[in-house]
Amino acid sequence: MKKIYKDELSRMRSYDDIIDLPHHVSHKRNPMPIADRAAQFAPFAALTGYNEAIDKTVEKNLVKMLADNPACED
Repeated sequence: MKKIYKDELSRMRSYDDIIDLPHHVSHKRNPMPIADRAAQFAPFAALTGYNEAIDKTVEKNLVKMLADNPACED
């Protein structure tokens, strides 16, 4: 259940019991290299084919625009 706080100060006080605890460092595993950590947050192609669809739409509309206005051609 999500808590509703009256103000920012009361929200911050809800973490008073853990805010000063030391950061956990594993003694069993080596830390992950920074490049590998960064790769976890790298963008991915969630919408495959999206850029191609946009390019087709731009090209189609550009051809139509140039056909309607021959003065626009360079």
